[in-house]
Amino acid sequence: ARKLLVLGPMLLCFLLGTILGSYFYTVFEVQALLIPATLTGIVGLCYMLFRQRLKGVMQNIETDRLNKDFEKIRGTMERAQQFLHAYTSRRSSKDKQLGEEEDNGQDVVIELEEG
Repeated sequence: ARKLLVLGPMLLCFLLGTILGSYFYTVFEVQALLIPATLTGIVGLCYMLFRQRLKGVMQNIETDRLNKDFEKIRGTMERAQQFLHAYTSRRSSKDKQLGEEEDNGQDVVIELEEG
């Protein structure tokens, strides 16, 4: 389906070109070839003149898109880092509490053995 969007207009332009070419040949004879040559020259000249400007515009568009992508990535990385820091803090505080409880349990056992 996508190919038809490209190939369809190409076929129509080819058919239109052959019809117009044969008509212009009957009117202008060999000079009819100047029409497509002139069109080709004008398009080539425009391309040559605007190539650098168009290239710069396209690079700016791509740079802006990449900067937005990097900002999204940076935000995601910061959130992940904050989550890991919070998780690590909670984990270490739980480990300290468990360690203190184990120490208290050992003190009770020692007192029972001594007593």
